[in-house]
Amino acid sequence: INAKPRRPDGLTRIVYGSGSASHDTDFRQCSDAILDILRKNYHVRLTIIGTLNLPPVFKEVETQIERVPPSDYATYLARLAKCDINIAPLEPSVFNDAKSNIKYLEAAILRVPSVCSPTQEFRNTVTHGETGLLASSMEEWKECISSLISDPARRAYIGRQAFEHVLHHYTPQ
Repeated sequence: INAKPRRPDGLTRIVYGSGSASHDTDFRQCSDAILDILRKNYHVRLTIIGTLNLPPVFKEVETQIERVPPSDYATYLARLAKCDINIAPLEPSVFNDAKSNIKYLEAAILRVPSVCSPTQEFRNTVTHGETGLLASSMEEWKECISSLISDPARRAYIGRQAFEHVLHHYTPQ
């Protein structure tokens, strides 16, 4: 079991991949939880791949925020692989219920566990507590992410289960 952080620096990285400014609203679904977690856990970092306008209150934890510019897909996956927890927050809406589960799939193939909003596609894909975690309220986001931060073995287990799930249920055929 790989129960250690993915980098030798001892930090735990929560990653958010953002492709456009439209993701600012989605991120707000978990922003208060992330802020609280960063305030209480100096060894935790929020790694933002792409663009994201954080609420001004995040200034107080800016030393715990790592920003990585958008890149090609291979580089994106390499960066994602260096992180410990993937988050996929989505604002509840009919539009978002129709979005794919790509953020979960990308993390799963790298054995990175995900915490996702319970949109239709994530509910169809993620088995809560086994192949990932689902969170809708700020308290649920905080509880799910905190449980993965505090329990590296659980992180590794869920990452492995997600990988196996994707390997067996998502094929080119």
